Amino acid sequence: MVRLIFDEMLKRTAAWCRIFGVDGLHAKDMDDSEILKTAKSEERILVTRDEELAKRCESAGMRVIMLKNDKLEDQLNQLKSELGNIFTFPDKTRCPACNGELEITDKEKVKGKVIDNVYEQNEKFWVCKECGKAYWEGSHWKNITRIFKSIK
Repeated sequence: MVRLIFDEMLKRTAAWCRIFGVDGLHAKDMDDSEILKTAKSEERILVTRDEELAKRCESAGMRVIMLKNDKLEDQLNQLKSELGNIFTFPDKTRCPACNGELEITDKEKVKGKVIDNVYEQNEKFWVCKECGKAYWEGSHWKNITRIFKSIK
């Protein structure tokens, strides 16, 4: 299983990789030394657009992917190109907020965690094993599916 760590500038890319099933830690509030230490200790591949950080990572003997583009779809395509078919959406997905694993849950277990309208209009729900946040196939689902299909 591929495990990634995204520098602070790549929060959005990290969240999308999580949605698509990749274990992607976002290095929020970490300085470069902490990022490198975490990447090494947790055996994560660094994903960055910071050339200096990438060079430090490489010189420490760790794997790094230097993203070439700011566009989300291009970044996801580059990751897939360099790492293989790492995306497991929709079978397995992770919490975009905390990186925890999501599991399908009984509808009754999300009552009170989601607004009544969402509860009434949906039958399938996921809950994060770590933070407890609930997810469903709402209006955002079409955009997620569109972006997933755009990954070559």
